[in-house]
Amino acid sequence: MKSKSLPLPLLLAAALFPALPVQATVPSPLVLNFTFFIQASEVTEGNLFKGEVEAVRLNSKDLLALLATQTVQTFPKGARIVVDPDGDVYVTDKNGVLIVDVSAFAFADFGGDLFNGVYNTVTEQEKSKIYIAFGLELNLPVEGLVLNMTGLAKENFSASKPNNQGTQTLKGKIACTVTGRGTLESSLILGEGKIDLTGKEVETDL
Repeated sequence: MKSKSLPLPLLLAAALFPALPVQATVPSPLVLNFTFFIQASEVTEGNLFKGEVEAVRLNSKDLLALLATQTVQTFPKGARIVVDPDGDVYVTDKNGVLIVDVSAFAFADFGGDLFNGVYNTVTEQEKSKIYIAFGLELNLPVEGLVLNMTGLAKENFSASKPNNQGTQTLKGKIACTVTGRGTLESSLILGEGKIDLTGKEVETDL
């Protein structure tokens, strides 16, 4: 499908529309698959300069282990990293019970967003696709790792019509291809990968 270019006057008019208080994102377990690259060696042999770059994988399980070291805790089997809509990050057990807040070491940023869908301002029912400037920052002093991952996230979000008790089910699924830059023990690292966030929450309007 070919993309279409909108005339400038139409784009300017769209910018004047008031923002609606639409909902987006729910607390979601983090699924991380990332690879970063670091300079492993540099050597000069005669008139030749040789360099070698090493690839290191970092997934959700690896990050959980790093956070356990950072917080000096042993997490139970089934523990997971959860990202909150406000950017806070915490570790829960398999039942969703909070173990520890790790926002001092990992923090998510749900930046500016674009809304595509339908939102009912009375019932707050919603079905939408939201484009989000997303970032995940890691700062793990014990391991000497600082890493900032950013990318354009696309979220499929839905909020059901409230039932007679005012209960509403919210579902969000975010997929984001990210690139990253940081340091490992003061050495430059660059990387790429994917972040997925899929969550479900039930709210009651009292």
